Amino acid sequence: MSWLTQTACHGAHCSLINFTVTRRGLEDVLLGELVAAERPELEEAKGRLVMSISNDKQQLQVRGKEKLNILQKNLQERSYGIVLACRVS
Repeated sequence: MSWLTQTACHGAHCSLINFTVTRRGLEDVLLGELVAAERPELEEAKGRLVMSISNDKQQLQVRGKEKLNILQKNLQERSYGIVLACRVS
C-alpha cells in the first residue's frame, strides 16, 4: 500500500493524467500546443471566446432566474386576485 504515502500533489497530477489521456484529449492538447506555437493570436482569441461564452452562460442563467421570479410573482398576484374576487361574490 505504498500509494497511501503519496502526497496530495501527486494525487492531483495522477487525476489530471487520467482525465487527459484519451485519443481525443491528446489530439486537443497537441492541436492547442501547435496553434499556440504557430499562431499565438488565434490561441488568445480562443481564450477570449471561451471566457465570453462562459460569461454569457452565467448571464443567461441569471436572467432566466429573474424571469422565473417575475412570472412567479405575477402568478401569485393573479391567483390572489382571483381568490379575492371569489370571496367578494
